[in-house]
Amino acid sequence: MFSLAFKPLDVDERHRCFDVIRGIAVLLVVFAHLDNYQALMVWPISYQPIQGHIGQLGVHLFFILSGALIWLSAKNTLHKPDGWTIYAINRITRITPLYLASILFIVLAKDCYIGRFKPTIDLETLTWHLFFLQSYKPSLLYNLNSVFWTLTYEMTFYLIVPLLLLLKPKPILLAAGTALVLILLSNFPTVAPSFFSYWILFAAGILIIETSTIPKPWFSVWLLLVATALFTAQPKLLLAEQLFAIACFMVMINFKFQSGVFKPVAFVGVISYSIYIWHAVLIHLVLPYLGKPQPILAPQLPFLPFGISIQGVFIVTLIMLVAYTSYRIIEKPSMNRLRMVLQRRLVKR
Repeated sequence: MFSLAFKPLDVDERHRCFDVIRGIAVLLVVFAHLDNYQALMVWPISYQPIQGHIGQLGVHLFFILSGALIWLSAKNTLHKPDGWTIYAINRITRITPLYLASILFIVLAKDCYIGRFKPTIDLETLTWHLFFLQSYKPSLLYNLNSVFWTLTYEMTFYLIVPLLLLLKPKPILLAAGTALVLILLSNFPTVAPSFFSYWILFAAGILIIETSTIPKPWFSVWLLLVATALFTAQPKLLLAEQLFAIACFMVMINFKFQSGVFKPVAFVGVISYSIYIWHAVLIHLVLPYLGKPQPILAPQLPFLPFGISIQGVFIVTLIMLVAYTSYRIIEKPSMNRLRMVLQRRLVKR
């Protein structure tokens, strides 16, 4: 039965596939936030029954990818001499420089916000954010940027992965541990830490890498249909959203994405972290200055809400330009030159 439902994960195709999934995920988040301002309404994001869930789907896809990629990075690094130092340097240089640059920008531009969102700048907010702890204090969660909450969980996962690898968990034990967490969350939702509410997503990514297998297309589609039925029945249940995201991931990872039409999406995936960090800043900061969105394309389609405004086109273009610039001058240098400098100084030869 296992061989009928699962197949080996093709290592050569994995990274290209992951870039495309990253691109899809970040576009879902961006479009969902623009939909809140009615600047860009695209079906199914604007479809009322699932409105608000599409952005969450994008975030969940990111967590699954992190589960897979960070686990793989740790497995390839921690066993080496000074592996823990290398792992720490790699993880810090991956997300911290751009994150700190965006915080600095928000602090400097705080008086320029004129819309419904205005950042709250105080010592407590900055201290919790500088240590990636904002999601563990709900009152500070959205004080600076509405997407920073996910970085708390990313950093938490970075810290947990080396400890998990020390235990050398078997996939079956990892699956059992995930089931235990879900039972805990269902019975004691106010006791379980918020990070573990998303553990199933990270665990799904780990299992993909640890077993080097994925569901075959027919089984992935079957999982998606089951997850869709559960999500339709319980749209407000976080677990239903997460299982739907895992099923979508399984379907997408079966595609080879070799067609040239996917190259722009893969490129968006490469700069997705910069897009993710800056898009909410630009939407909250710039969009209010552009006035009420004026539709340039809004056909009346039953059950298919669709609308593109001048403001939406402008802000998406600006997001892409700022993100690409940020990737070239902050993100990429921090992953290359800064990482090399730190490794030369801190890693014994």
